[in-house]
Amino acid sequence: MPFEGPGGNATAQAFARSLGVAPPSLAALLLPDLPWEGSYERVTGSLYTPGGARLALESTRAEWVLVGQTGEKGELALFLATPKETATARFTQPRLALRWLGSRLGLKPGPFEPDPRQEQDLARLAQGELEGVSRFPVPRALYEAALVLAKSGELKASLEPLPRPLVEFWTGLAAGKLLPAYEAMFDLQENRTALAQSQARKLAQGNALERIAAVMVLQAGKDPSWRAVARGLSEYAPEIAYGWEQRGFAALDEDRPDEAAQAFSRVLELLPKNRSAWTNLGWAQYLRGDKARSLRASLQSLRLGTDPTAMYNLGLVRALYGDFVGARAAYTRALESDEEGIYRLAIEDLQNSGDAHMSYWMGFLAERVGLLEQAKGYYRAFLEANPKHPLAGSARRALAQEGKLEVRLVALLLRPDGPDARPFRAGEVLFPQVRLVGSPYLSQQPLSVRLLDAQGGALAQASKKIAFRAFTTELEELAPGVKLPAEGRYVLEVRYGEAVVRQPLEALPASLARQLYVLGLEPRGSNGMPLLEVAELLGLEGDRLLLQKLEAEFKAAAPTAALNPRLSQPLKAGPYAGQSVAELLRKAERRVLEAFLRAAVQKPQLLGENDVVNAFVNWVQK
Repeated sequence: MPFEGPGGNATAQAFARSLGVAPPSLAALLLPDLPWEGSYERVTGSLYTPGGARLALESTRAEWVLVGQTGEKGELALFLATPKETATARFTQPRLALRWLGSRLGLKPGPFEPDPRQEQDLARLAQGELEGVSRFPVPRALYEAALVLAKSGELKASLEPLPRPLVEFWTGLAAGKLLPAYEAMFDLQENRTALAQSQARKLAQGNALERIAAVMVLQAGKDPSWRAVARGLSEYAPEIAYGWEQRGFAALDEDRPDEAAQAFSRVLELLPKNRSAWTNLGWAQYLRGDKARSLRASLQSLRLGTDPTAMYNLGLVRALYGDFVGARAAYTRALESDEEGIYRLAIEDLQNSGDAHMSYWMGFLAERVGLLEQAKGYYRAFLEANPKHPLAGSARRALAQEGKLEVRLVALLLRPDGPDARPFRAGEVLFPQVRLVGSPYLSQQPLSVRLLDAQGGALAQASKKIAFRAFTTELEELAPGVKLPAEGRYVLEVRYGEAVVRQPLEALPASLARQLYVLGLEPRGSNGMPLLEVAELLGLEGDRLLLQKLEAEFKAAAPTAALNPRLSQPLKAGPYAGQSVAELLRKAERRVLEAFLRAAVQKPQLLGENDVVNAFVNWVQK
């Protein structure tokens, strides 16, 4: 395969030519992705690892697969997978690497003649970009045939330089004959879970590719045997990081932190810059009671990038150490980067620590994410158990704060993307847009809406949960919609926790123009321009203005329609039988225009991208 790194394509091509095998840029076009989301990156970190080489061998069924990485100073790391082993070697000179490779494969290398000038062309060929390439390692027709094979499974020319099983992978794929691992994953993706699990149990004793698929399928089906399969995978293919990662998770599930720590350490031997593995190792070390190693692992994870889980773990360890400043800083950074609500697990971890001092930090987290009542409970529990603790003053100040909550009505909408649409009409669903304000932080509450009649009785109601980031004090949100059932006077009530706002409303007679707006329909003239602006459609005169514009458009189109034999002949059926389309356009009677608009409301595709005249002609003829 093409090597990764500076000059990697040209170096790999020189190796292939010396060994008398297919050009790497040609092989790259047919290397299959692995049958799960994330391909190599998910299970081995990259193709350019010992595990990546092994899985490439198993997916292509070649006699051997070589991947490599080049360095800035010409150094070279090679990963050679054969059915017997996966070998790794590092060299300062490519010629030494070639000699090692020849001895491993039983081949006698020819001249080694890398041509750096080919690097860009070879890189483009490996991506399937043939245009603009002046020199091909083999005839261009082979690259074209490889692209056709990968796209359609059709073999239009001999690809003899490549392993026959690799070619058969693509012809088999087109014929629905998949490798077992691919078939199991495909069945899982198609929600044929029972069938996929049945296959997975057979794959559990197969090659590394099949065992990985088995773990994924069994996990998805919540079959606990995935843990045993993961352990088997780690022993069978120790060069594959995924096996060790899943073994670590299995050990955590079974409350075996020592095994988990060892497994995650093996992941890091293979992938030293794997951030999640450092995070997981930190947690396993914490569960082992080794706070120092847990702290180091969490810090290393954070050096590699922002990770709220690692930051929460760091906060926990620092809190247990009594490092209040460090814990506050870690928890604050964790909350700032937490987009998935991981704080709930962090609160559980604090609770499960068994340390009574941790209730302060539970309150600290809960308060800042808006769980204000829970936060007060945690602070009270902390003060009852630790009235003279250095953090007691902070807890008392938090309890002494007077929380405030306010909901303000910003606008009433017919569509979430539209302007304020008052006054409303009978039959419309209105959506309140509100601003929520809270202190010290916005509390988590349901946002509810009620439509009340003149006597205060509830006619309609709806509610929703809303999500927001930690430290939020103000938020604009779209509340659930409620329907105005008929003409008359109403009161709209929006409530967020104890905060409430009420707005009197009057529902006027229904409007066809506004109904079109709700459906996202924009009546257009023969010039392609909207007949009315949005404000005109929504206004009190919307229907009158729209009918006026329709009348003008229809009458303007009538003379042309009269010259068309198809449009000037009387209609033979329907409500307008005996009249021609041209005549209907010329008269443009109000009742006909209104019937047309009602039809468009019932069948929005009638208008679609058509102008109103063409839409009318299509409608009246049907």
